[in-house]
Amino acid sequence: MRVSGALVVLYADVAAGSAAPFRAWREEEQIPALRACPGVRSATWVESLEGQPQLLLLCALEDERAAGGVELGAALALGPWLRELRGWHRRTYRPIFALGEMPSPPSPFLLTVRADVTPGAEAAFNAWYDEVHVPEVLGCPGFLAATRWECTEGEPRFLALYELDRADALATPELNRVYGFGPTAPSIRSEHGRIYARGRAHG
Repeated sequence: MRVSGALVVLYADVAAGSAAPFRAWREEEQIPALRACPGVRSATWVESLEGQPQLLLLCALEDERAAGGVELGAALALGPWLRELRGWHRRTYRPIFALGEMPSPPSPFLLTVRADVTPGAEAAFNAWYDEVHVPEVLGCPGFLAATRWECTEGEPRFLALYELDRADALATPELNRVYGFGPTAPSIRSEHGRIYARGRAHG
């Protein structure tokens, strides 16, 4: 599988009492506006099965230049909802690796893994992740395909997205044997993983 373009990701937590109106705004206003922007391939919100951040927006772009578009910036703005969000952050990523066949239609679940490594350890981290870790993980039940991304600015520096066909993919003995960062663990400065469900966020 080859991956191209760029990806804008936006994580957010919304106050409980505002979840329904925020969802309606996303469905009726934001998502249509995003999909109409020049250079946007797709846009969808997904919802965490457990834990935070609760919500994740994935906006796939034709290329990095599209990330600077005026229309896109306006469509991504959360102005009307900033007081209702307990926290949010947005980053743009470029693709660096992909393995497996992307399911069509999209898989029901998505695992996101964000990580930062100590300066100077990036090459070793990427080599192990691409050549060893991703093939091992894709050999586990429930894992279909993976894409890896590098932030164009700021942190988290690296993002891995795994397509899953089951919600309990992290609970299998096979995954437990390859879980973690192996020999690169001493270089990990921060990491965060979460499973999201497509369709639950109604995006």
